[in-house]
Amino acid sequence: MDHRPKKEIRAVVDKRRELKNKIDGRSKRVKEKLQLHCSTKDKEVKKNMRIDKKQWFENLAIKAEIEVSECNMKQSMISPKTLQK
Repeated sequence: MDHRPKKEIRAVVDKRRELKNKIDGRSKRVKEKLQLHCSTKDKEVKKNMRIDKKQWFENLAIKAEIEVSECNMKQSMISPKTLQK
């Protein structure tokens, strides 16, 4: 199971990158306005990534519990190894 950000999070990250690229070479007032908008996007990205990571860990824990209850020990040992990577 590979953990990758959802499409919504990737879209917000791309918007943040566009804002950072727009900041270069602008007037001071416009630059401050764009930096403020960029910082709000940063907060939004970090919040979404934390939520996504939490859901991924919960899903992995549920999967491991199911594997242990089914006595599938080989597969249940793979789950902790993915957390260590």
